[in-house]
Amino acid sequence: MTTRVTLLAAVTEQRLPSLRGALGVLPLGSDGPFASVPGTHYARWVLLTRLGPPLLLFSAVTDVSARPYLQSMVENLPPEAQVVWEHCDGWPHQASVEEKTAWLEARCYRPHLTFATVEATVQDIVAGIDARRRLGAFAAANQGLEPAALQKAFRAEFGP
Repeated sequence: MTTRVTLLAAVTEQRLPSLRGALGVLPLGSDGPFASVPGTHYARWVLLTRLGPPLLLFSAVTDVSARPYLQSMVENLPPEAQVVWEHCDGWPHQASVEEKTAWLEARCYRPHLTFATVEATVQDIVAGIDARRRLGAFAAANQGLEPAALQKAFRAEFGP
């Protein structure tokens, strides 16, 4: 089962240029900062500046419930991503993991509209992608084998 985590944090106008810079240097995709947070299907920060006071929107889909995910994020985000939160009003800079987790949790909202996601764990998805890669490589490497030889090669590669 997956959990959707959504939070909004206020950002002062003076911090916007620095926050944009901090967000702009983060790597994307499988090299992104949330790859280090276990159970993350996807996560993103979005800077909202057109509808009133600036806000930093964070949303994620994860394998665990909100509080454990937020705690894991505090513990596992790399330093270049941790600084994103430091641009938010009231961020407890020198606080404990528990205090930072509580700060994030206090800004969470229950999402009323979510987009489709796969109801599988990250581990299951990664295993499926690997199986697909292995099957494709197997098919390419074993083209033209007679049926009995193909079956033997398949069992040797993928099991009984």
